[in-house]
Parts: sequence; structure tokens; C-alpha cells
Amino acid sequence: AEIAKNAGAICYKRFNKELVGKGYALDWMFKIIEKEYSDKNYDAYIIFDADNVVDANFVAEMNNVFDNGYRIVTSYRNSKNYDENWITAGYSLWFLREARYLNNARMQLGTSCAISGTGFLVSAEIIKENADEE
Repeated sequence: AEIAKNAGAICYKRFNKELVGKGYALDWMFKIIEKEYSDKNYDAYIIFDADNVVDANFVAEMNNVFDNGYRIVTSYRNSKNYDENWITAGYSLWFLREARYLNNARMQLGTSCAISGTGFLVSAEIIKENADEE
């Protein structure tokens, strides 16, 4: 968080030990964005982890797909250390399978993609449609 803050990012820290996991963290952050930045009228949110390495064209390519009418978009993921051990090799194979045989097939059929983990975009409309009211 300090490195991101020093680079100009707006950072929030969450320390909830009862509601643990990415889903709870995202829900918490979406509520903050809605409350503090509602005047920005964001169209979508891109989710990726702090340790992700992305191509320089990542955001532009995700936006291109979004602009073509897709409300949820996932990206191709891989492990940068795929040849380090059997675990990283397994993750790499899983990511390849997910991209090629799950999400690419779904895109070709015009159905929804499967999102998990990191490297995905979600329309702000979907977040608002599924928000928990508190």
C-alpha cells in the first residue's frame, strides 16, 4: 500500500478478520467508491492483484472488448514462473485451459465468461444491480 501510495494511488486498508476473502474486500471497496466517487460515473471496474504483471496494452484491450458490448470481461492469465515447480506448472496449465477451452469457447457462443481470481473487468451496472443494501 505504501509503494502504491507513493506512486500516486489512492489506497484503502481493510482489516476485517470476520469477513475474510476477496469477495468481501471487493464488496467493501465498491461501497466506498459508490459513496465517495459517485460523481465520477465509472462505466466499469478492472480487478487485478498487486503482484500481477500486465501488458502495456492491457487496459486498452479490456476497454475495447467492453466497448463491443461485453459487460464482464476476463483476460488471459499465466504464471511468470511456470517452469519453477509442479505447482506453478499446474497453475499455468489451468490458466491456459480456462482461457482457451472455457472462456474463449463461451465468447464464441456469445455466452457469459467465468471470472475468478484476477484480471477481469465488470460493468458498474452489474455491480449496482447486485449490490447488497445496508
